[in-house]
Amino acid sequence: MHKILVLTLSLLLLAGCASTPQAYPNDEPVPAYTNPPGQSGIEGQVFIGPACPGPQSETTDCPDRPYQATLQIMNPQGELVLEIQTDEEGRFRVQLPSGKYVLHPVTSGRYPTASEQAFTVTVGQFTELIVTYDSGMR
Repeated sequence: MHKILVLTLSLLLLAGCASTPQAYPNDEPVPAYTNPPGQSGIEGQVFIGPACPGPQSETTDCPDRPYQATLQIMNPQGELVLEIQTDEEGRFRVQLPSGKYVLHPVTSGRYPTASEQAFTVTVGQFTELIVTYDSGMR
């Protein structure tokens, strides 16, 4: 009985979270969202840097650039809740129930790499997250 309840709750959670990240053209800002009551989740953008080789200085114009990445959302026990793919501009938006989570940026080797982020989702709000991958370029 316990296994059936856990499986049913897991399927309902995944069905509610199955959301494709929205894409925005390069020249348009990310729109401000008005959330229907009870909607919650995360939204944000992924970047990678440094984007230029060599020493960086205040006069060097070499900002981090948007980066398409795979992100895993884990519960506090380290179990996978959801895996998402950002759009080409690194943007993402996905619904999640309120609670505590850890965002795990997926890497395929030593570089690029990004740190995990713990975050909390509040009912009726979308938590803003910025992820920055280290390109390894020096």
